[in-house]
Amino acid sequence: LIGFNTGSVGIIKQERQRMRNLIQNYCSILIVNEEESLALKGPLNESELYETQKESSSPARESCLELASLMIDRSGICVVTVGESGCWCGVNRDVKFHPSTNIVKAKDTTGAGDFFAGGFCASLILRWEKEGKDLSLQELLTQSVNLGQRCASAVVSCLGTELPDTVWADLKSTLNI
Repeated sequence: LIGFNTGSVGIIKQERQRMRNLIQNYCSILIVNEEESLALKGPLNESELYETQKESSSPARESCLELASLMIDRSGICVVTVGESGCWCGVNRDVKFHPSTNIVKAKDTTGAGDFFAGGFCASLILRWEKEGKDLSLQELLTQSVNLGQRCASAVVSCLGTELPDTVWADLKSTLNI
């Protein structure tokens, strides 16, 4: 498995095609925020601008679908986070929205994306090792998104990125492994 997080929109703007090539040829798991996903997708043409204005369409969903399609040969997983609203999770041509289940009053958003990615990947790998054959892919992804969201909620609930030991213990117990 090769996971990839782009880092920032500035880097994407400088190296967009190189990053798309890395995603297409090597990436198994891509986790980006909405702004990064739109930068990776590239400029919208007129028909896409019209489509994104429809209620049933979402720029983040469309970006998730396109980026997941880049990894279709490996059934790669693409996650596009949309802040406290939740995230889009896509595999191949199947994209599903996962609303936030752990909404908290944010004190500091530093580290939210990194904590989401860490929780998501930890759950994905550990649950796959333990329960892989007993879980559908959607169940595995849903559980992984849930832990990612819990981790992100935990870090935005405090100032800085150091979590108290009690919070870490609670997050670890969520894995139930």
